Amino acid sequence: MAKIDELTFGSIVVEGKKHRRDVLIFADVTVKNLILLVQLFYEAIARLNELAEQKKKVAALIHITC
Repeated sequence: MAKIDELTFGSIVVEGKKHRRDVLIFADVTVKNLILLVQLFYEAIARLNELAEQKKKVAALIHITC
């Protein structure tokens, strides 16, 4: 797991590298910058499909029980 060196409002330092966006840290220490969208799931699915059609790299976490 990557070491988080510092966390402040608007930035995070992971393994000595400063990020000014939300990040996803993988177990193999890979860090990815994210654009996070929080939407109702019907809107999220439509947006996910739209981005996929544009050949964008996308991922989704869809919570379906609330």
